[in-house]
Amino acid sequence: MAHVYDTARQFLANGSVDLATQTIGVTLVNTTLYTFSAAHEFLSDIPTAAQIGTSSLSNVAVASGRLDADNLNIATVAVNSVVNGVVLFVSTADSSTSPLLFIQSEGTGFPLTPDGGTVTITFPSSDPFILKV
Repeated sequence: MAHVYDTARQFLANGSVDLATQTIGVTLVNTTLYTFSAAHEFLSDIPTAAQIGTSSLSNVAVASGRLDADNLNIATVAVNSVVNGVVLFVSTADSSTSPLLFIQSEGTGFPLTPDGGTVTITFPSSDPFILKV
């Protein structure tokens, strides 16, 4: 499953979110503890127990409606947590004001069970890259 949240569509349409300049966070999620809903708006809509590890994108590039960034390494991910998706969000100081952008829970490497070390998320290096709006 890959979905753009409705709130993200609205924020992108009215210019409230600039993917090229804002900090884009990524959280690993356990989708047995979180059920996607297009109506979810903020990171706080994802239960804390479903958020397995969080980081931010580096070297973000936006061109032709596509979001790209460096592959992601999230250190010290809890042992035996089930990770079967990633959620992108605009990172603010408060999860209740951090808009959800996109969820991806299919593709190579999912599900995965961390061993307590670093989890590497390898994003596509060609179209559509991480996200195509």
